[in-house]
Amino acid sequence: MLHRYICLLLIATLILVAPARVAAMPAISSEAAVLVDMETGEILGGINANKQVYPASTAKILTALIAVERGNLDDMVTVSSLASRQEGTSLYSKAGEQYLFEDLLYALLVHSANDAAVALAEHVAGSVEAFAELMNEKAAALGAEGSNFVNPNGLHDKDHYTTAADMAKIFAAALKNPVLQEITTTRVYYIDLPSGERRTLINGNKMLTEYSGTIGGKTGYTRQAGNCLLTAAQKGSLKLGVTLFKAQGKAMWSDAQRLLDYGFANWSSHSLAEPGQVITAVPTRYGSDALLVSGGELHVTLPKEEQDPAFHWEINLDKPLKAPLAMGQVVGSATYFIEDREIGSVQLQVAHAVPRLWYTYWELVLLTFFAGGIIRWRNASKSKRQT
Repeated sequence: MLHRYICLLLIATLILVAPARVAAMPAISSEAAVLVDMETGEILGGINANKQVYPASTAKILTALIAVERGNLDDMVTVSSLASRQEGTSLYSKAGEQYLFEDLLYALLVHSANDAAVALAEHVAGSVEAFAELMNEKAAALGAEGSNFVNPNGLHDKDHYTTAADMAKIFAAALKNPVLQEITTTRVYYIDLPSGERRTLINGNKMLTEYSGTIGGKTGYTRQAGNCLLTAAQKGSLKLGVTLFKAQGKAMWSDAQRLLDYGFANWSSHSLAEPGQVITAVPTRYGSDALLVSGGELHVTLPKEEQDPAFHWEINLDKPLKAPLAMGQVVGSATYFIEDREIGSVQLQVAHAVPRLWYTYWELVLLTFFAGGIIRWRNASKSKRQT
């Protein structure tokens, strides 16, 4: 009996002292899913995160990112015969018609127009094939190495695939672009067609109205891909995103809500550095100490039980500081760590101008020595005259 009580006491003690753990991800209908930190692109949790899936129209978020980085919003885009023949959702554009580049971006992301995707791709790269090469190059640069893209609109092709983890990285990068964030949060957009008709485009992302704090996203569907969704939301300083593939019908929306609720309940954002924040002061040759400040912001998302993470930073100067220094001059970086884990870096900028002093320490010593010599010489000369 005593042995039993001792065992129970040990178990209770272990429960009390054991470190808290992030709760398991909730059960959802989607075949593959990921929860991602939208600031850093870090994967916080996933279900079949690296399983190969078809992206359907979620691929358009990558198309839009490349288009907005390489194109001009004020350009006029001529629709080709190939673009006008795209199946599925479209503007029903005709070959030879011209559209404003920005309007086509809205048509791409709000209406999910397949003809707009091809028109933008051809305008930016000259052909769909050349644009697909840009898509794969960009995906690889973002760390999405399990994907392969062959078209800009996501229409089914057996060689056109991604993973929930890859698309999370792409999505996080895309929503850092202010133009794309604004477009993907637009619920209704009015586009003036070349015919003179004004057409209403309605965003199919129901999270914009059904989940508070939603900051963008993209839906997708083909028979082979099933229901797909990219969506992100913000609460306080924490920005979380969800990528879902092969969801079961309308359960896609509840899947997204469950994962976002789970994320906000179990994770929190910590600020390590903000723009203009004083980091340190460094001695400067030929001048006074230079006050160095952060040139950017750096946040880390951690499980909520880690409320006060102990972090430290290391200063890396491009070269020893030497006056004069200009205000705002970048002189190196500060790299932040939590224990031995590197979190990221921010630029170090000079907080205020550091002028060059008219003397240095050794110059002052020499000046003093020289002045003393003159005084001794004058005193010696004076004594000689008096004698």
